[in-house]
Amino acid sequence: MDIAVNRDLFLEKLNALIAGKRADNCFYFSQEKYSKILSEVVSAKIKCNTPLDCRRLKRFDVLKINDKEKLIVPLKPGETNIQYYVTNEELYSILYETHTRIGHGGRTRMLKELQIKYKNITYEVVMLYLNLCKQCQMKHSAPKKGIVVKPIVSSELNSRCQVDLIDLQSNRDGEYKFIMVIIKII
Repeated sequence: MDIAVNRDLFLEKLNALIAGKRADNCFYFSQEKYSKILSEVVSAKIKCNTPLDCRRLKRFDVLKINDKEKLIVPLKPGETNIQYYVTNEELYSILYETHTRIGHGGRTRMLKELQIKYKNITYEVVMLYLNLCKQCQMKHSAPKKGIVVKPIVSSELNSRCQVDLIDLQSNRDGEYKFIMVIIKII
C-alpha cells in the first residue's frame, strides 16, 4: 500500500491551520471537544433548560452504533441520509480512503463525495490534503519544455543540400546528443 500523503505532515499542517482559527468559530473537533459536545447533547436531550442546550440540539444529534455514540446532523422528517461529525484524528483516514477510492480525483469530486456522508470536512482540509498528495502533484506538474529546434537554412545560390541538427540533449540516445538530417536538394 503506497501512502501518497504523509500522515504526520498532514496532521502538523492541520494543527497549524486550526491554530489560526478562533476557538469559538472553529468547525474542527479535537477528541476532547468532540466528547464534550457529545455529552452536552446527551444531557440536553434529557432536559433542555438553557438556550445553549436548545442550540446544541438544533445542530447536533447522537446516533448509537454498536455501543458507540457518534455525533450526527439532526435528521429532518422523511430524511434518511446521515451526516457524521468527525474528529481531527479521523480526518486523515477518511480523506485517504475517499481520495484513493475516487482514483485521485480532484477537489470538486472529493468534496461532493465527502459532503454526502460528513458534515465538518471543509474545502480547506480537502485542499490541504490534495496539496500534500505526491501522486496528484506529479499528475499536475507541467512537462519541461526542451530546446526549440530551428532548421539551418542556407541561402547559397548553388546549394546541394539542407542540413538540420535535432537536439536530443534532454532525451539522449546513449552517448548521442544530436541527430544530423541531410536533405539533398538537387
